[in-house]
Amino acid sequence: MTRAKQLDSFNKFRTKEIQMRVYTRKDQLYAEYYTEEGKRVRKSLGLKDTESNRAKLDHQLEDRIKAAQARKRFIDPLETPLSNRAVNPLALAMGI
Repeated sequence: MTRAKQLDSFNKFRTKEIQMRVYTRKDQLYAEYYTEEGKRVRKSLGLKDTESNRAKLDHQLEDRIKAAQARKRFIDPLETPLSNRAVNPLALAMGI
């Protein structure tokens, strides 16, 4: 990825509340953003760096940011799983 694309990826998911950058490290995708208090948060997304994974990630993050703006509150975009699969409530209650 070129430096210009890296800088563009940081501004791509920019809202009033959050600014996020998706980057590659050791062939894995990571996300970095700053909280309202200015704390930097970096998390592995658990995905290999492929074009299809990047496209899927871009689409899902855009949807989450639009939903957060509609609700007018801060939502940590990395707090919930990135897949659309159903969550088992029993496993969630047990902390699995």
